[in-house]
Amino acid sequence: MLYWKSLHTRQFNSTMKKDTYRLIEITAVFLTVVGKLIYDNYQDQKSIIAAVIIAFWVGYIVIRRITKKGLFKHWGFTKTNFRPAIICVGIVGAILICGIITYGLVRHNAKFNVNILKAIPLYIIWGLVQQFIFISLFAGNLKDLEKIEIDKFLIVAITSILFSALHTSNDALVIVTSFMAIFCTFIFLKYRNLFPLGIFHGVVGAVFYYFALNEDPWAELITSIWSKICT
Repeated sequence: MLYWKSLHTRQFNSTMKKDTYRLIEITAVFLTVVGKLIYDNYQDQKSIIAAVIIAFWVGYIVIRRITKKGLFKHWGFTKTNFRPAIICVGIVGAILICGIITYGLVRHNAKFNVNILKAIPLYIIWGLVQQFIFISLFAGNLKDLEKIEIDKFLIVAITSILFSALHTSNDALVIVTSFMAIFCTFIFLKYRNLFPLGIFHGVVGAVFYYFALNEDPWAELITSIWSKICT
C-alpha cells in the first residue's frame, strides 16, 4: 500500500514538474509578444528590448538542452514524420505561391527580383525560429498539458490570434499570418516536426513580400546594415 502511494506521489510530482515547465514556456511566449508590441511602439528602446528577448530565449534553450536530454526531438527538431509533413505543406505552399504570384502580377505588375533567392534562406531560418516559439512552445505545450485539457481547435484559434498580433502593421499580413498559424498548428500537432513548417513559412513569406506587398526586404536589410556601419 505504501509502495503504490509513493509511486502515485512520484508520478504526480513528475506531472506537475512537466506542466510547470510548459506553463513557464507558454507564459514566456505570451510575454515575447507583449515585448514585440512594445518594441514596435518605442523606437528609442528597440535595441534594449530586442537584446532582452534574444538573451532570454538563447539562455533558456541552452539551459533546457543541458538539463533535459531528447528535448529538441520533442520540440520538433527531428527527422520523424518529415516526409508526410513536407508533402502536406508542399501542396498547400504551391497553391499559395501560385495565388500570391498571380495577385502580384495582376495588382502590382510585379516582376521577378533576384533578391528573393537571397532572402528565402534567411526567411526559412527566421520562419523556423517563429514556428519553434509559437507553434512548438506555445501550441505544443498547450496540447501537452497533463492537468489541463484544452480542445485542439481552441489551441489553434489562440495560437493564430497570438501569431497574427505580431503583424498588425499590415492588414494583408494579419490575414496571411492567421491562416499560416492555423495551418501550421494543425500540421505540427499531427506530425511534430518543425523543419517542413520552417521551409513553408520561409518560402511563402518571401514570395508574399516580393509579389503581394511589392517590397524588397533583402535590399532593406542591406541598406540598414550599411547605414549602421557608416554611422
